[in-house]
Amino acid sequence: MPHAPDYDGHLINVYGIPKRALLEALLQDASIIYEGMDNLPPSINMDIAWDAYEMAKLLNQGLWDVCGRVLHIDISPHYITPKAYGSYNGEGSCVSIVAKLRELYPLDSHEKSGEMSGLSSSG
Repeated sequence: MPHAPDYDGHLINVYGIPKRALLEALLQDASIIYEGMDNLPPSINMDIAWDAYEMAKLLNQGLWDVCGRVLHIDISPHYITPKAYGSYNGEGSCVSIVAKLRELYPLDSHEKSGEMSGLSSSG
C-alpha cells in the first residue's frame, strides 16, 4: 500500500494541503456513479464541488457524492479517515492521493512532530 506521512492505518494527516486541491484530486480518482446522456462521465465542476464541500462543512458532515462521483469522506479536519473512500475507489487510493499531494505540500518539521495547534480546524 502507498505510504503517506504520518499514516497510522486509520487517519491521514492532510494539514497544510489546500482543501480545494485535495478535493479535486479525490474527485479525479473517484468512481463514477452515473454517466451523462452522451454516455460520458459527468464533468468535474470545481465551483459546484467547492459549494458541496462548504455546505457539508457547515452541516458538520462528509461529502457523499459530488459531480457524479463517489467520495464518502470528510476532508474538513486536519486528519481524515480514508477507509470509506477506499472502499468505493480502491483500497489505498486515498493514501496514494495524499502521498502525491504531500510532494507538493510537505509537512514542516514542527507539523511532523505534532506541535500544530487547532488539530480539528480546517486548513
